[in-house]
Order: sequence, then structure tokens, then C-alpha cells
Amino acid sequence: MLKPPLIFTAMLFAVVFTVTSCNSQENPSSPTEEQVSQESKLVYKGLVKQEVLVASLLSGTNIKYLGLAEDNNAEVNIDGQRALKRRGDSLDWQGNPLEGVTVELNQRLVSLSKEKLQLGGTLRMEVEDVVPQPGLVPQVPDKPSLNLVVYKVPVLYWVKVGEAIPGTTFTYSGKTEKGAELSGLPEGDLPYRQTGDSITWKGQLRPKVYLDLVLRTTLYNENRLNVNGLATIILATGDQGANSQLETTTANR
Repeated sequence: MLKPPLIFTAMLFAVVFTVTSCNSQENPSSPTEEQVSQESKLVYKGLVKQEVLVASLLSGTNIKYLGLAEDNNAEVNIDGQRALKRRGDSLDWQGNPLEGVTVELNQRLVSLSKEKLQLGGTLRMEVEDVVPQPGLVPQVPDKPSLNLVVYKVPVLYWVKVGEAIPGTTFTYSGKTEKGAELSGLPEGDLPYRQTGDSITWKGQLRPKVYLDLVLRTTLYNENRLNVNGLATIILATGDQGANSQLETTTANR
């Protein structure tokens, strides 16, 4: 018989395998509804790992870790109600950390101590009324913050000629002898990308919602550009805003 820690490890492997399998079974010949911009809405999905410090809220939610209770259970407060959680238990949340942003977290308790909880699971985020504006983004904090909520998710985009890379001001102009040509870059920037070249963009998606996007060109032809990489979405949930924490660089190339 498996011991409790081994049972939980097996559960985590099952969750990761299931998510990975679902992603790998998607038709590679066309993007899914979740991977493209739906008019002015963006959808992000992926695995997440988070932690919450004792006597603090899980960033962007109303889940508060109160501390260790009897039998080393984690005592949490969810929507004003007390709950005791063991390792492996669910700790889900769905809500609107900011106007125009919907977050759905399906997580489980990975480990617990008197100082903090560590959580792992999946994220689904919708950002409405997106109007990308290149510029500064808040610097990602080293520790959990109630003022800045950070999610990092993988992305895959199939962009047709004349369309913008979702969440950016970069448009695919088509295939040239020099490589895939992009428009909408800062004046003076080289617009061409060969297969394997990087494309980065930083800026604001809507008020208090920022994107730091790092992509690689995987394929391009006369009809489309394929890119994949990592999207870091930053929600400035603090009352004071994010102006005091903006990066000092304006790199959005």
C-alpha cells in the first residue's frame, strides 16, 4: 500500500499527465479557440504553482492562510468560512481580481508549513476589452505580493498575414527573402525574423493589466506565422497602482 506522500505524488503526476495529454491531442493544423484573440478578448490557460504566506491572502483571491491547526492541517478562510485542508486537498477559486479580468484556479495543496502553503494546479484567465499599448511593465516581485498578481503560462499562436500577434501591436506582414516580416515595431527596429528567432513585447493590455511576452518563431510561410513561448501576465491589484514599480527599460522588441 502506498504511503500518503507517495499517494499525493502519484495524484500530481496524474494531473500533469492529464493536462499534457489534453494539450498534445489538439489538432496541430489549426489553433484552438483558447489560443487566439477572440475579437477584443484574450484567454490564457496553463499550469501554475503558487504560495501563500501565513496570515496573508493568496494573491488575487479571497483565500487566506490562517496557520497550522490540529493534526498539522492548514486552516484557511474562504469567503468568510473556515476550512481545514490536508496535503492533496483542493483549494479552488474563481473570481474577478480586476475589472475585465476573470480568473479560474483549480489547485491542490502540495505542501504546508507554519510559514506558508505551496499550491499547484491549473489556471484559466480571460481578459476582456484588450487594447494593447507597448510600454513599461511592473517588475515581477521575488515574493508573493498583494499589489501585483503574476501568472506565467505557455502560449502558441498561428497568425495569418495581416493579423496581429494576440496581445501585441505586432502584425505579420508576410514571408520575404530576409525572413518573416513584422510591422508595428518601434521605429528603426529590424522587422525580419528567421525560424528560431525571438520576438518580445511588453506593455499594457487594459488598465492595470500588463503583458511581458517572449516568443520564438517556429514556422512562417506566405499565409501564416507560427510562434510559441511564455506569457507573463501581471495584474496591478494594489490601490496605489503600478507606476512606482515599473521597470526602467522600455524594451518591447
